[in-house]
Amino acid sequence: MFHKLGLTAAAVGLVLVAGCSTPAPAQSQQAPSQPSASSAAPATSAAPQSSPAQPAGDSAIDDFVAKVGNGLDGVKSYHLKMSMSSAGQQMTFEGDVDAADPKHPNQHLSMDLGKMTIEMITIGKDSYMKGLLGSGWVKVSEDVASQTTTAEIDQSKWLAQNKDAFKKVENLGTESVGGANTTHYRLTLDAAALKDLGSDAGASGEVAYDAWLDDSGLMRKAVFDLNTGKAPLKMEVLLTKVNEPVTIKPPAKFTTMG
Repeated sequence: MFHKLGLTAAAVGLVLVAGCSTPAPAQSQQAPSQPSASSAAPATSAAPQSSPAQPAGDSAIDDFVAKVGNGLDGVKSYHLKMSMSSAGQQMTFEGDVDAADPKHPNQHLSMDLGKMTIEMITIGKDSYMKGLLGSGWVKVSEDVASQTTTAEIDQSKWLAQNKDAFKKVENLGTESVGGANTTHYRLTLDAAALKDLGSDAGASGEVAYDAWLDDSGLMRKAVFDLNTGKAPLKMEVLLTKVNEPVTIKPPAKFTTMG
């Protein structure tokens, strides 16, 4: 699942996000390098042809995980958009990522947490935040940055870790997502067997994980619906503008965290 866009308090599944302990919300200002919003809504072709479900045996899972992992090859930039609802709270995340250096990606993300709006710019090892520590831009320490937001789209590790939870894999046919040709897969998982939900989650029954992979195996869209347990969670992630030019710049004015 777009396994982490961890925000100040991590979480689970598709993007690992949970609650957030932060100061009172500050008014958002215009960022100096505002990420371009993705205008392309995921388009769906009419009535895709479904193929029979495959038992989630080792080979079926391994093939799917390998396909997802290989899909990351050659990805240098992208636009990420995520929406999440949990316990009556709606959150959205959106921004551009320059992943030419995958170990230190440059990114500009905006996060609407309902009662608070936060922006974060990361360039190499330098990170700047606005909205979390006040209304202006603040250059934060690596420790603070590491606990806040990182966009990571490698789902192969999460899939492999939760391999035992897979019950079946279905190919639901081809669809267009954000202008890209994709194949729609539906994975059915055992909620109780998901390793990163925690023993107190109380989740049980089947969980649907829908993934749209393009011809290279890159996951262009994913929807995770955990509708059981103590904290039902639904996430949708959309990846667009893959390998299109993107420029991430530091804010023109900022203070340094003391």
